[in-house]
Amino acid sequence: MTVSASVVLATRDRNPELIDLLTSLRSQTAELEVLVLDDGANDETREIVERDFPEAKYFRLASNKGPTFQRNRGIELATHDIVFPFDDDTTLPSPHTIEQTLREFDNPAVAAVAIPFINVLQDDVVRHKPPSPEGDYALHAFVGASNAVRKDVYLGIGGYREHFFYAGEEGDLCLRMMANGYFTKAGNADPIHHFESPRRISSNSAKFGRQNDIISVWHNAPAVWVLPSLIMTTINGFIFGARTKLKIHHWRGLLDGYKMILTGECKRKPVGASVYSIFRRLKKHQTPMPIEKVAPHLPALVPVDQLVAD
Repeated sequence: MTVSASVVLATRDRNPELIDLLTSLRSQTAELEVLVLDDGANDETREIVERDFPEAKYFRLASNKGPTFQRNRGIELATHDIVFPFDDDTTLPSPHTIEQTLREFDNPAVAAVAIPFINVLQDDVVRHKPPSPEGDYALHAFVGASNAVRKDVYLGIGGYREHFFYAGEEGDLCLRMMANGYFTKAGNADPIHHFESPRRISSNSAKFGRQNDIISVWHNAPAVWVLPSLIMTTINGFIFGARTKLKIHHWRGLLDGYKMILTGECKRKPVGASVYSIFRRLKKHQTPMPIEKVAPHLPALVPVDQLVAD
């Protein structure tokens, strides 16, 4: 039986990396719809895709909108039920990874699968992988470079909040999935290779990372958690920033997060206390947990046609 899926690639002026990824997708055993969402100003991207990868669909909806915007648009445009929104600095060395991951959606409560991956420029550790291939294991969130999602659930809750311009959007999304009874599963597929780009802008990572830490708490924390969580998040962000060469960017991000709260840009939509508690526990330990231990903390599964977008 032919298995099919959509792959969404948000890219910005990184043609060598994009070429490597598109080339590796050609070897996958699953039948794929590939959508390239160009967020940059490099006119060569369209030419390369249309000339060398005619099987891919090219879109340039807007420039410099950020990966959350482009992924949301790409998943809206995708025609298959399961979508793989990969980073453009990844490759799939195994031809079976996508087909293996599609089989992980055997539980209707699985809204996302965190695909195993290796940060090959750092080490050989396989991340996202559960302790056993038997049973379902939950993670607090996936890494944006290596995941697959159910399109209907993703769009049903509104996708990524687009003011999470850079960093932190994955955890926010997965928490909102949990608030509707769904979870992120630690996958067992052959690992993806992630080549974190040497052109990654560290100042952006620092600023938006701290900003989004603050607004994530504001969006999601139950009333009893808001003040203590904001205090601890601010203290931890300040201390972490002080230990780096980019302290000003970290501290500016904290201030910008509070500015977004005070100006009303970020609306409160808290999740249940039990959901928030298990999410924090999963995040703290960073270890996949058997779903049998997570499920009691989640509400009943909300049917897709009853999901409410932010």
